[in-house]
Amino acid sequence: MTYKIGGGSQSISMMQGVTDNLSAGFEAMWHPMEKKFIYNYGAKYILNQHTFLASYIPIARKDMFTLGYVTKPNRNLMMFGEYKMGSSTSESTAGVKLSFNSG
Repeated sequence: MTYKIGGGSQSISMMQGVTDNLSAGFEAMWHPMEKKFIYNYGAKYILNQHTFLASYIPIARKDMFTLGYVTKPNRNLMMFGEYKMGSSTSESTAGVKLSFNSG
């Protein structure tokens, strides 16, 4: 459990292992400008070399929902993708990271 204070807001967050492969958590943030609590949620699921990520952050209206995927098929290659969806826009990102043996 973590407590943060900064920028006028205060928050308590916690990430918990639900099963061996699944972690989930939340953040309760006091937002002084809106005078209310805002709840953010996140989860991570690991299956072999595949990692699936999800989050819901209602205060970030541009990218409220985020889905992500990371895989490492071998020790030199990592592939990832991310999809963000908000109330009026959406965007996606994909990439590859290669590692080369050094001599």
